[in-house]
Amino acid sequence: QGKFLTEFNMMSAGGLIVAAPVLILYVIFQRKFISGMLAGAIKAEPQPMSSDPIIVTSPAELGAVVAARIADNMATAKGRQFLLGCPTGRTPAPVFEPLAVELARRGLDPRSLTIVLMDEYLTDDLQLVDPAVEYSCVGYAQRYIAEPLGQACGAVPAIWHADPSRPDDYDARITAAGGIDLFLLASGVSDGHVAFNQPGSER
Repeated sequence: QGKFLTEFNMMSAGGLIVAAPVLILYVIFQRKFISGMLAGAIKAEPQPMSSDPIIVTSPAELGAVVAARIADNMATAKGRQFLLGCPTGRTPAPVFEPLAVELARRGLDPRSLTIVLMDEYLTDDLQLVDPAVEYSCVGYAQRYIAEPLGQACGAVPAIWHADPSRPDDYDARITAAGGIDLFLLASGVSDGHVAFNQPGSER
């Protein structure tokens, strides 16, 4: 036998003896390890999410279900500002009047709600269109989201929208507020479009 012989079998056995207690402890306490790593990784106490689809029979029923989900999540916000990402148009329209009723019924203050708009129409010189025009997203939020809440609850939510000359500032503002709590998704009622200009649009 050589003077500098390496006994791999003994090294392997020693390594296993050293590693075994750590592995056993991890197996026993793995749930606590994982929950500890995830602690603080979410903004608020999450509402349980079901993997089962919710089947509704009408837009009105869908609006009531979504409004209740928004109110449930607002109730867990515990006094901080709740950011609701909102599309505009016919798809989300059934949500907002039931939301006003639901917040009033629960005594939730709309001033703790911020409506975060994701899009808006621009003029040829890349300015926001006048909110008074029918197709303005800001105008939609004022008329169909804030106004019913004001009538039902006596207060209105904040409405955020991007400055077209400084869109990165909008991302920074949302991030500084902790991110969007709940986002309503929508597709075009007539043709199923999702965030693109209609065929034939100039831009």
